[in-house]
Amino acid sequence: PTLAFFVTSGLLCHQRSGKCLNMVRMRARDSTKQQQVISFSSSTPPSSANKPPSWSPLSSWKKFKEAQSTKYPKSVRLLRYGTTLWKVARVGVLCVSTFQAGKMIGISEYARDPRFMEKKLTQQLLMSCAWEKDEKTDKPKMPYIHRRSEEVHKRVEHVGSRIVQGARLFCEAKVNSRRKKLAEDDALLKASPKKMDKDTRLRIEQELLHWMTKLKMCKGDWTYIVIDSPYPNAFVSDLAPRKIFVHSSLINRLKVTDDELGMVLGHEISHLLHGHTEKRHEKLMYWNMLQLVFLTLLDSSGLLTFFALPFANRMQNLMLAANSREHECEADVTGLKVAALSCFNTHSGPGVFKKLAKLSGRDSKDATPHWSDTHPMPLDREKTLIEQSKHINCDKVRHCHGFLERFKQARTYGTKYNEITAHLTKD
Repeated sequence: PTLAFFVTSGLLCHQRSGKCLNMVRMRARDSTKQQQVISFSSSTPPSSANKPPSWSPLSSWKKFKEAQSTKYPKSVRLLRYGTTLWKVARVGVLCVSTFQAGKMIGISEYARDPRFMEKKLTQQLLMSCAWEKDEKTDKPKMPYIHRRSEEVHKRVEHVGSRIVQGARLFCEAKVNSRRKKLAEDDALLKASPKKMDKDTRLRIEQELLHWMTKLKMCKGDWTYIVIDSPYPNAFVSDLAPRKIFVHSSLINRLKVTDDELGMVLGHEISHLLHGHTEKRHEKLMYWNMLQLVFLTLLDSSGLLTFFALPFANRMQNLMLAANSREHECEADVTGLKVAALSCFNTHSGPGVFKKLAKLSGRDSKDATPHWSDTHPMPLDREKTLIEQSKHINCDKVRHCHGFLERFKQARTYGTKYNEITAHLTKD
């Protein structure tokens, strides 16, 4: 009903404002013609001695404003501005209403049968990985899923379970640090009138809620799906939470070690921890709304959309690619910390990017990135992570060593060494 009301009211107001605008324009033309006739009859021919004034941007702008004011009276200009503002408001409300309606439909469908919807979304993600077609129907064929009894799946599940434990430790450290900051603010408020800024406290409370949600996600049961595909890759999605999808060629073709596989899975689970998919969808919604508002201002008939849509899609892809590169760099750093908390060797883990660069033909130093690339250059990622692994590694994580090694470390470093995640989880 809300959507129908805005559509009908928008059409009626647009039609009514168009009629009023035409009437006022006709009256304005008649008045301007009379003024031009009077000024022409009373004017005197210019003398040749007078030189034309020198051009300046300010004088030209003033002349333009004077011409507009004489051409259209104040009532016409106010009506034009009001019509433009109504168009923008109408498109914005329609976009938000449509988005909220689609969101509520999705929530109700998922609440009706969660298992069926989860299975359906998982099948859609698997079909996106299809690389061969069925000979009979000429449609994409569902890729083969490795069973849990196979050696490839056992290895992925073993490494993945350790990565999930490291992600749980990472989220617990984030939650504890936010709670500590809020407790310090409460103690400071009791001791003195000075307190934390409201915006800072609100940001910390939002971060605390975010990391508590991610900690709850890490404590659930995870599923590892190994897909038979010749293209080495691994990914996660918010549409199928607590699921990690791994292509079998990542192990069979690249011959990755456990440390390198742990680096890849830590990188993928970091996308879920930071909510990169949610942020991408949110920015995509805002971009589409801005695109509709801009096209409505230029041409309300919609004919210009057919010509401007390819350019707008190109700009959208470039914006999302730049945003994706930032997310990949952030997931690399967090994945390195998660791999260190999972007791993997972070010095040799980044070597997987060198193998990917060699496979894609970007292992030369002359390879240059492109604006449309969704991922940074593999060799640059390897170099950055190897440099950071000097400070982020499992050598200083106490639970990654045996009893004798921990006893030696306790004698060397003291009891403060028990804070295993202090240097790995700081912002």
